[in-house]
Amino acid sequence: MSQQAEERLARRRRASYVLGLYVLLNALNQFEWLRLAPITSRAAEYYGVDIGWVGGLAMIFPLLTCLLSLPLGWAIDRFGLRPGIRVAALLIAVGAATRCLGRFEWVFAGQVLIALAQPLLSNSVGTMAVLWFEGPARLRATGIATMSLFGGIALAFVLVPLLPENIGATLIGDAGVAGVLLFGALLMPGDPGHAAAHAEAAGGVALLRHGRFLAILGVSVLGNGFFGAIFTWLERMLQPNGFDSETAGLAGLLLLIGGIVASAILPGFANSPTRLRPVVIGPALLAVPATALLLATHERWLLLCAATTLGACLLSPLPVLIDMVQRLGGAARAGFALSLFWLAGNVGSFAITWLLSFPAETGDWRVGGIALVVLLLVQAALAFIALAPAGLEPATEAGD
Repeated sequence: MSQQAEERLARRRRASYVLGLYVLLNALNQFEWLRLAPITSRAAEYYGVDIGWVGGLAMIFPLLTCLLSLPLGWAIDRFGLRPGIRVAALLIAVGAATRCLGRFEWVFAGQVLIALAQPLLSNSVGTMAVLWFEGPARLRATGIATMSLFGGIALAFVLVPLLPENIGATLIGDAGVAGVLLFGALLMPGDPGHAAAHAEAAGGVALLRHGRFLAILGVSVLGNGFFGAIFTWLERMLQPNGFDSETAGLAGLLLLIGGIVASAILPGFANSPTRLRPVVIGPALLAVPATALLLATHERWLLLCAATTLGACLLSPLPVLIDMVQRLGGAARAGFALSLFWLAGNVGSFAITWLLSFPAETGDWRVGGIALVVLLLVQAALAFIALAPAGLEPATEAGD
């Protein structure tokens, strides 16, 4: 084997290591986010606190993500991928260990530390992909990395209820896993050499004047907002049709599983500029009848099919959109650009979830269903603008 071939093979191995480490850390972070959510009542009794305090543990994550997304996105661009991943792994490991100290105050403190890692990890997807992968492999890596985000959430809902009653003992297991991944992060290879050339160029506001980037932010507001609202109010949506909370929980799990599988498969079809629109717009349009069926059916099997389809439609375009954000931001601004993308999604999730609280309270989903369909159609229109098959030049500052 020639020296050049050996170097390419070594680079591919390093890239696979980085991707694998990122996937495991991201999945663990999402798992720990909702670690006590499926057993809220049991956890409240175990720690001797009100249920509201246990529910508040999950709220720490979106709150800190909104507050820290932009500065931590800039920091990833400025200081590089490896420092960001190492700090995230350290926060998760220390936070998981802190939660093992017994009292609820320590659980809360540990949850804050783990939550601080979330914006570091979520804003690193684009940087990881652009530094370590090229061509079609970059989009595949983005898809796998994105899949891990929802995989961790699904794992929490499946695995946590099956764990032993002794919550403290199971948290020790979490700390052990986090410690292994911290060790893996310490062994993480350095960023490819060309990353240093972009460090001084990080940041900037040119993205906010880029029409296509703004359209993608609009897609993020509506897409993430739609998914967050559906996931939050799913039980209330299904109650008028006679479905119990157990069926709603299964539908929510299938919503995630459909999205995980589709986000790993669908990006493979977006291997040319002309295929970007169908890959994003098609699922948005297919989500219209899936949403109607979800709200209208009284048959359990049809409900579960609709939930799986809807999850696939809502989550599958996410890797493509993240790749677009990374291209428009360029290597110098991938973290900052992605932080804007996630911030827009969190704002949309909060706003649309709040708007749908009104039909959730009344139980009349006719107007709510129409509103959801309108959101999907507007999302498709914005995607049509954002995903024009013309070249994707990074936004540049004057004088860059």
